[in-house]
Amino acid sequence: MAPPGGKGPGDPKANQKKPLVVVAGATGHIGGEVVKDLAAHGYRVKALVRPGRPASMAAAHRLESCGAQVVFADPTEADTLAGVCDGAEAVVSALGVRCVGWEGRGLGVGARPGC
Repeated sequence: MAPPGGKGPGDPKANQKKPLVVVAGATGHIGGEVVKDLAAHGYRVKALVRPGRPASMAAAHRLESCGAQVVFADPTEADTLAGVCDGAEAVVSALGVRCVGWEGRGLGVGARPGC
C-alpha cells in the first residue's frame, strides 16, 4: 500500500531525489537543526555560511557532515548571493539580526539606537 501522496516502493518517482532547499542562517542553532532535519529526510540542502567569521569553518564542516552543500555568502551583500538559489524549490531563513543599519542598502530599515 502506498503512503499518503501515492508514492510507494513500486512507484518510479519514490526514489527520485527530493527538492533543493536553501537555508540562510544555517550556522545558528535553529538553522543548523533545520539543515540536519531536511538532510535526514532526504532533501538536498544548500547551507549559507557567512564568510570571514571565526566559527564559519567549523560550522561549515558540521553542516557538510550532515550532507549539506556549504555556500559562503553574506546575506547583507547582494553580489555574494548571485546564483545561490538557482534550482531551489524553497528558501528557509533562520537569520538573526542583532543590529539593523542597512538604510543605505535599499532595505528601508534605519539604524536602531544603541547598536
